[in-house]
Amino acid sequence: MNETARIPDILGFAFDSSSVLTEKANVNAVISEYHVPISTGSVDLEEYIPKYREALINAGIEKILAEQQRQLDEFLRAKGLKK
Repeated sequence: MNETARIPDILGFAFDSSSVLTEKANVNAVISEYHVPISTGSVDLEEYIPKYREALINAGIEKILAEQQRQLDEFLRAKGLKK
């Protein structure tokens, strides 16, 4: 390893999604529905992006992100990197 390389504080963190499996499935379904039309530009992005965001929120993405953050904070506290 390069002696000047910085090791990221989150090295070794692994998200356990078991508490948000339903939300994860719902979010994946939303992504499957919206990804191709948005990424190919085959739809009006000004119309579809807000719909996509709303669908992600309704599917539970905020719960997933909150759980990821909770686990990351716990991981960093265990390493003594966060109070």
